[in-house]
Amino acid sequence: INKENKKIDIRYLYFMFMLIEGCIFGVILVLILNDFSIFQLTDSPYEESLLLNLYLSIGAGIWEEILFRLILFSILFKCISFIVNRLYYIDIIASIIISSIIFSLFHYIGPYGDSFVINTFLIRFIGGIFLCSIYYFRGFGISSVAHISYDFILVSLPVIYYS
Repeated sequence: INKENKKIDIRYLYFMFMLIEGCIFGVILVLILNDFSIFQLTDSPYEESLLLNLYLSIGAGIWEEILFRLILFSILFKCISFIVNRLYYIDIIASIIISSIIFSLFHYIGPYGDSFVINTFLIRFIGGIFLCSIYYFRGFGISSVAHISYDFILVSLPVIYYS
């Protein structure tokens, strides 16, 4: 086997546009789900360090996108597509709804889970629908960046605002 140095062609401009698009979707998600009430928060769920908030947002955004979009949504989509045989987009809609319900419920389990409140459940459910739609139509990278930027804005804006 001839092992040559293969040049990887990275399109930096395309990558930058993907980052910008993901950030725009993240800002839209903040505006839709939080209705500017983010400015009424008095404390941040993370730390007062913007760098630490970015680090935590990257981890949470990528992990949740892998788990709920790349794995769960994809498996549901394949299974439901097999059952309904691509009938009028039922497979897409059902996969988005089921994975978004599970995504929202996930935030209430474990010792660090939130107490169940219907308002936060619905906000996360709608966020799950939005992120699943981005994943389905635009891809994993853009949905991950949207999730990361949403999380970062959500936890960092109160820190900036009250500093």
